[in-house]
Amino acid sequence: MGSPRSDDRSFLPLTVTEYKQSSNVRAKRAKEAAQAAQTVQKRSVTIAGHRTSVSLEPAFWAGLKEIAEAEAIPLAALIGTVDSTRTANLSSALRVFVLDWVRSRPSTEYRLRTPPL
Repeated sequence: MGSPRSDDRSFLPLTVTEYKQSSNVRAKRAKEAAQAAQTVQKRSVTIAGHRTSVSLEPAFWAGLKEIAEAEAIPLAALIGTVDSTRTANLSSALRVFVLDWVRSRPSTEYRLRTPPL
């Protein structure tokens, strides 16, 4: 059964109860989206002369900054390097890069200063 057509006389408007429930669902989704927006930080970066936005959780931004410091390169250069070798979207590639970098270090050598995810 598909969505009702305009000529379908069996289609009835929502009851008051159904309308309130759908409003509650929409409100819940809006709240979840707002919470997600608070946990993800969007920043603008310049890569190869072009401005782009990257959305990452604070722990990943902190990890990238720490890696850039450890490698003695600017954060934008580090992001540019990941961008030039990525096969996924940039935000995902950066998350995987941070994870791989931390995993490649002996546990006694390096530990991110941010709490685990």
